[in-house]
Amino acid sequence: MTQSTPILGANLSGLTYRTQDNNAKRALLNHHKGSTAPTYAEAGMIWMDDNETPWLLKVHDGSDWIVMGEVNSVTNTFTPYFGTAAIRYLNYAADTGSADAYAIAPSPAIATYVVGQVVTLKPANTNSGTSTLAVNDLPAKTIKTLTGANLAAGMLDANGVYLLIYDGTNFVLLNDSGVTSIALGGTGATTAAGARTNLGLAIGANVQAYDANTAKTNVAQGYTKTQNFTATTLTDASTIAWDSSNNQVCTVTLGGNRTLGNPSNKVAGATYVLIVKQDATGGRTLAYNAVYKFPNGVTPVLSTTANAVDILTFVTDGTNMYGVCQKAFS
Repeated sequence: MTQSTPILGANLSGLTYRTQDNNAKRALLNHHKGSTAPTYAEAGMIWMDDNETPWLLKVHDGSDWIVMGEVNSVTNTFTPYFGTAAIRYLNYAADTGSADAYAIAPSPAIATYVVGQVVTLKPANTNSGTSTLAVNDLPAKTIKTLTGANLAAGMLDANGVYLLIYDGTNFVLLNDSGVTSIALGGTGATTAAGARTNLGLAIGANVQAYDANTAKTNVAQGYTKTQNFTATTLTDASTIAWDSSNNQVCTVTLGGNRTLGNPSNKVAGATYVLIVKQDATGGRTLAYNAVYKFPNGVTPVLSTTANAVDILTFVTDGTNMYGVCQKAFS
């Protein structure tokens, strides 16, 4: 301890004067270091309080001592304090807790949690789910993601370093490890079904259930079951309209002499089949739009027997319908 008032007494002998003068200078040099406050404190005086560990560097404001920071004589470091307000950025301290229940004791210690406090956490263990953090033996607070969800397994990794900020209720994790299981989908759910619910999705409504047998349009495939078209019936009219996008296999029953119109929505390379039936009267004829092309330019004449069935098969280039006629099925 080296404390001595720098104000020297009057009428001192030479030796006494020199001793008091040296003590006063020594006190100034070591900031009045001691375990108790100097009795001769004045505004602006600096005091090194070595009664604390680490030592505390204080300044007198005329009535009180204000802590400016701490001096660690073991690590040879100085940690500044930020006035008398609660510390907002806490020093790093090793985690002494367990997985999902983390605990740190930074120095200087905090007496209470304050909104905006930032802590650095290097977890000793990877978390397995919802986790908490306790600082300086204060009550543990839940750690939340930026979206307000509880932590999923792996968001705190034993090899990681994380920043957390206190929002008044919880510690908010600012930089998780980005480890989110597929089932979670980033939704905070714990199952695939829960993730779909949180996303507002329902199988069969707006998401397709997984099916290993789903066919792909750009892959050559072999089929283990028959694939077929359900025939669509065309409307009988003087000119028969055919929307080829409705079906590639169609039927029509002629109720009079008709013309087969140019099909709409043809797809180049597609095959189309038209089953033409005579009605119970028979004798009906069928003329063709100019897009229909037949071998050797010969337009086929349909069977005329009542209820006769003929089949026209076409391949299209997107413009013309190239076809053949097979007649008189019975």
